[in-house]
Amino acid sequence: MDKLLSIKYWYLIPLTYIGIFWNQYFGSEIVVYGIFLFGLILSVKSLSEGTLYFIIVLLLFDDFPFQAKENQIFNSIYTATIFGQTISKLLSLWLFGLIVLKSFQIKKIIIGNLFSKIFLSLMIISLIVGISSLNYKYAGSFINDFRFFFNYIVGFGIVVYLLAEKDYFKAIFPLMTLIFLSKIIVLTGTTIILSNFGSILTIKAGTGSYLIIFVVCYLLYLLTERRYILYTSIGLFLTLGFLVLSASRGRIVITGLVIVLYILTIRKTKYIPIIIAFTGIAIVGIFFINPSLIDYLMWKITSFTPQKGSGQSSYVRFVEISNILHQNFTSVKSFFFGNGLGGFWDSKYLEYPFDLKNTSSYPEEWILRDRYFKPHGIVQFLLLKIGFIGTLSFYGSILYLYIKNFTKYKTNNLINKESAAYVTIILVGLLPFYLIAFSAKLQLLGGVMVGICYCYTKALKIE
Repeated sequence: MDKLLSIKYWYLIPLTYIGIFWNQYFGSEIVVYGIFLFGLILSVKSLSEGTLYFIIVLLLFDDFPFQAKENQIFNSIYTATIFGQTISKLLSLWLFGLIVLKSFQIKKIIIGNLFSKIFLSLMIISLIVGISSLNYKYAGSFINDFRFFFNYIVGFGIVVYLLAEKDYFKAIFPLMTLIFLSKIIVLTGTTIILSNFGSILTIKAGTGSYLIIFVVCYLLYLLTERRYILYTSIGLFLTLGFLVLSASRGRIVITGLVIVLYILTIRKTKYIPIIIAFTGIAIVGIFFINPSLIDYLMWKITSFTPQKGSGQSSYVRFVEISNILHQNFTSVKSFFFGNGLGGFWDSKYLEYPFDLKNTSSYPEEWILRDRYFKPHGIVQFLLLKIGFIGTLSFYGSILYLYIKNFTKYKTNNLINKESAAYVTIILVGLLPFYLIAFSAKLQLLGGVMVGICYCYTKALKIE
């Protein structure tokens, strides 16, 4: 799949994203429907090609506007609807149908690695607990909670059932990286231009920007293997510059953690100064372009601590996790299994110190009833829905796989260098990724990452 990294793709994919970016704000929904229809026809002709096409579409489209405004026109698969359902939801259902069809054809159910087995077990437990607790009465929340698990199943399934047969899964990382860098170029340019008019202080990137966790590791892999050094260096510079401009505390912390873990895992710490140098150059460059962008970044970083007088969003999360943990440790059921699908928490243990009605933190009905169904974070979500022990099992399985890979990296590298590299990239990124996989797009792509890891692990003949 190296041909995907040929020079023409470094032009073709950015041009494609520019076209989609323009259409999202100034074009027509008809284009979005046309792209979706073409994918349906292609997937009927070839399951593998159609599936790869849809992954590219999922990556190319943004899931919310660059600058949200009243009456904002935004033509995306994540907003355009058919029969009241967004195209992205219908796409997930379509892909799931293809997975079921393929599983019947090959007469095989593929569960995956340890993490995948625990993930599916927790889904079954949370479903049983949710039903037994009568949470199905809150139908909307019950279904939305189930989508967390369903999206993973779809992501994992399209790789191991629809892309593995022709090794198409090997194309995902190069494509994802090129699409990510294409978005950075467009979004960074737009941000810098708008910042000079004083209308914006940070990049407003979609949730797909959290794929930086895997992209930066893939670029480091290419750099350490001395492949496409010029393009890889430019890519790393752009990626780290985006990290500075996006001013996201969570993204900065987890990306820094991933870089350190990856460098340590592959035993090439000599590249750390290179990363520091790229980051320093990016910060200095942005400072000279517009110092206000750096000032905003510093404000975001210093308002991280959840105190009543600091960032309101930080304290909302603090209140959430405090109340959810109180439920976990005062109820045997909640401690082991959580409240299940459709489960909720209240603020009786720790109240919110400010009026929530005008903050857009939760739906007004939740605020009035003091009954909250969806917290602002994946850790809080897991603690609420699958319990303290379930959450430990969830993250513990990822940590176990990472440690096992860390100790056997040199051996795996001798068995199959390519497989060892990709398995390492994914296992290094998976734990931080599942600290922020809060959107349906990220949840599906999380399943894709685990599916790719499973396929490459088979080549290593390890569990």
